Amino acid sequence: MPRTKSAETRARILKAATRRFGETGYHATSIGDLATDLGMGHGTFYRYFKNKREIFQVIVDDVPKRLRSLLMTERPDAADSLEAYRAQVGRIARRVFELLGDGPDELADVAHIIFVEAYGVDAELRGHVERGLALLATMTAAYLDNGVERGFLRRDLDVAVTASAINGMVIAGVRSLARSGRDGDAEQLLTSWSSAVTRLMFDGIGRPDSAATPGR
Repeated sequence: MPRTKSAETRARILKAATRRFGETGYHATSIGDLATDLGMGHGTFYRYFKNKREIFQVIVDDVPKRLRSLLMTERPDAADSLEAYRAQVGRIARRVFELLGDGPDELADVAHIIFVEAYGVDAELRGHVERGLALLATMTAAYLDNGVERGFLRRDLDVAVTASAINGMVIAGVRSLARSGRDGDAEQLLTSWSSAVTRLMFDGIGRPDSAATPGR
């Protein structure tokens, strides 16, 4: 179904707010700034949101909703081999980037909002972020559980700790993207982090021939 004009206006406000909050920060952004960016009056703005904080919370709360939608399209039990799981991880990584932002610049803005700005607003918003991260850990653990059960991951794998470790690497990459912002090469940064995390997960960091050539 086509979106109504009201829904389109609300989406425009959220997109503009994501860019503003990502570029200049929550506290340095005013309703007036957003209204100017969109070319609309303050009165029109308040038909959709009560205040700046409500807009910010909608943006923060949207992230776990998008992650849940990803879970519905990539089933944890879909992979039946290590090769299939590696391919699945690659798809998930790319889809996470696509879900969280319309291109590298918007992803950088969302990353800055979630991992920098949200922690400086209030305790309630910090709680929203932490619940989203807990959801991500639960999702990651489900994929690992599948690998253990099917036998293509180690039987002695500590699933909960490993899931947290993997998520820690992903979050570090997202934070790096948030710090680089629009001034950095976001696409290259995404590629580098995706490749590094995947190689650590499946290949480790030792040289393939290190056991055969000690001391080199």
